[in-house]
Amino acid sequence: MADKTHTITTRNWLNLNPEIKHFDPFEGLASGLESDAELRSVRYGFRVAGQNILIDKAIICEILPNPYIYPLPNLPGWVHGMLNIRGNLIPVINLGQLLLQAEEEYVTAKKPLLVIDRGENAMAIFLDHLPVSLDFDESNVEESPVDEKASHLIREHTRVAYQIEGYTWHEIDHKALFKMITRGFNGFVDDEEMTEEKTST
Repeated sequence: MADKTHTITTRNWLNLNPEIKHFDPFEGLASGLESDAELRSVRYGFRVAGQNILIDKAIICEILPNPYIYPLPNLPGWVHGMLNIRGNLIPVINLGQLLLQAEEEYVTAKKPLLVIDRGENAMAIFLDHLPVSLDFDESNVEESPVDEKASHLIREHTRVAYQIEGYTWHEIDHKALFKMITRGFNGFVDDEEMTEEKTST
């Protein structure tokens, strides 16, 4: 790995207006940044079950403060149902429960919902908190080994990891992760089958 340094400063958690259904990764940040170059260095990260996750900065995401989730029958407990966003049906997954496995329950009540990507790649997941903005100084980039304490789902789908103020953030391949979780949505695997798959890996 190239020996590069990276200075990354975390900003305060976003204070999003509950009426706002969509956020632009750069909107409203110019006043707090010194230059266009610094503005382009902003990344958003979020936590699920205490694990730090980054998504490719080109991917569009939406925060939904209190959406109606349409329940679906005969599906495992980590599938909460579907959202209807502008006529598009988006699956809602309790990713936190999958990351925790059976160790404890990941309670989703009052947690923000994040819709990641568009079209057939879109999926909604519950977050621990609202996303946090991270300042990446591109002249000082330091990659990090994958955190061995992270869930195997995160480890196996990490493209690159960064060390940020003592914490490891994993930039994941969300498409591969979602495909593995749902198996194309033609039929969800049940919790027992998921457990057997984890054991085999």
